Amino acid sequence: MSYPFPTTLAFSPAQLSGHFGLVTVEQDPNPPLHYRLIIPLKWEQVPGVRRLVTPEHPFALRSHFKAPSSPAAEMQVLIAYVAEEVSPSDWLRLYLRSQSETVLHERHLPQPGGPIPDVLTKSGAAEQERLARWVVLKDYASGGGAHLFVVQASTAARYYTPDLANVLLLLVGGFELLHPVGWPYAEQLRTLARTIPLAFITAYPLSWELVENPDSDEHFYQCQLLKKIDPPLGSRLNLMLLTGQREADLHRLVAESQAALAEEGLEFGLAQLTPAEPIGSLPNVWMSTTVQQQPDPTHPTYEWQVVVSRIGPESWVYADRLGPTQESSPVGWAISRQAFAILLGELQLG
Repeated sequence: MSYPFPTTLAFSPAQLSGHFGLVTVEQDPNPPLHYRLIIPLKWEQVPGVRRLVTPEHPFALRSHFKAPSSPAAEMQVLIAYVAEEVSPSDWLRLYLRSQSETVLHERHLPQPGGPIPDVLTKSGAAEQERLARWVVLKDYASGGGAHLFVVQASTAARYYTPDLANVLLLLVGGFELLHPVGWPYAEQLRTLARTIPLAFITAYPLSWELVENPDSDEHFYQCQLLKKIDPPLGSRLNLMLLTGQREADLHRLVAESQAALAEEGLEFGLAQLTPAEPIGSLPNVWMSTTVQQQPDPTHPTYEWQVVVSRIGPESWVYADRLGPTQESSPVGWAISRQAFAILLGELQLG
């Protein structure tokens, strides 16, 4: 069965003022956790204890409203505290998997701290199936880390008409932070800028260690970013800028990089570069992701992602990411992906 997934609001100003109202939630002593909701006028708040979100208690239900009569529907706002830098989309992907939610439709809206997910899911047995619309926003937490605002509106599958689908979109889309910090990361970012062989500037999360290749010269620059996420290797990002190179030279570089991994005991399937969407300011992107073959069962399984971008007739950006797979280390996977996304997304060529 196909379920509608509207992405634009279908209500006139008169309909909004006649059927919906604004609710401000300010119980938390921390102003950045205050927010405003759009709620149908007839809906009621569900009573309950609302625990404060802290690093010691990092996940809590903060608001809960529901329709008093048919069609049954409800809205919840949960807040999660995360200490590590992860994207809202990857965090929601992991959370939905833990809750046995099946994704029916999704879109991901770009923002500096990671894409904002807008997702429709299905859960429950056939007679009790529910559909839920989800949005997650992210804002810096005072003292470090970030808060993720998880907004969910749901109803029984049998009630999910196009009209109610529009209501659920309004509920999750109408969520608004009243006093946002305005820094969409869990960490501060450190800037990396160099002029040889090409002028560039980028950034990376502060918790990653930068190691630059001392042999960099007027033809190439290389650095690695390291973070201990899971033993034995954690996660490793590699960035290179090259001049005077042909396309065949880049394919040879990919093969040499894969051979170097094999010498470390990390065997991967053949890296096949295929055209991909531009990343930040990088045009003409090719990408490959392969999974470790015959992994050590006592360690996480790794994946190897390669990104290549032609930035001039004989100038290139080469980057790769070695990190745990989602299955073997969900959090490590999300941390690794986000750091790589920041490194490439923030890259600007001078």
